[in-house]
Amino acid sequence: MRIDATLRFFHILLELLEPREALHKIKKIGAWFTKGIPGGNGFRQNLHACDDPLVLIAALEALKEQNAA
Repeated sequence: MRIDATLRFFHILLELLEPREALHKIKKIGAWFTKGIPGGNGFRQNLHACDDPLVLIAALEALKEQNAA
């Protein structure tokens, strides 16, 4: 449920903010929201090296699928 909420929030950020500002907030919030989620550590390790918000959303969706299995 937390991953779904995070994904919705990221999409809202992309709609409301310019891509660069949305990316900054996604990185900050993505680290908080994925803490304690199985596989979240790998997501957080790649979080700050990424420069494309859509890549981060795709990675979070992959994390969601991984946890659904």
